[in-house]
Amino acid sequence: MQKIVSLALAAFPILCASGEELIPTADGTTWLYEMTQEAGKEFSFSDTKPGPDGKVHRLTAYRITGAQEIDGKNFLKFEMIRDGVITNTDLMTVNEGGIFCATRIDQYGELTKLDPPQTMVAAPLEAGASWEFDGKVGDAKVHQR
Repeated sequence: MQKIVSLALAAFPILCASGEELIPTADGTTWLYEMTQEAGKEFSFSDTKPGPDGKVHRLTAYRITGAQEIDGKNFLKFEMIRDGVITNTDLMTVNEGGIFCATRIDQYGELTKLDPPQTMVAAPLEAGASWEFDGKVGDAKVHQR
């Protein structure tokens, strides 16, 4: 049976403050949320047009589907599902510092390493918390907030 958890970022501090794990990591766990994307100069959205605010807003699900080993390291597999299609699989580590994406696999099976691994959720979480990622996704330099 698939476990579904609907989370907003504001709910994370409650989970952390109660002494529970940062996020549940059982196989099959799914999170539903609204993804907001804004493209910079080097990126564009081929499948969706931005709204009036210049950003793309989409309902998205993240689902844990086991583990995968790459370069001798074990990662949790997080499938991203948009419009009923698996658009990518993120290979993640979860530890006391947060949740980090080391490799992304696109819908065609192509692997892209993130250098350094991208912080997806930083711990400890507090109301109003934010973090940034400056690194490379494949050959492209990326800045995310």
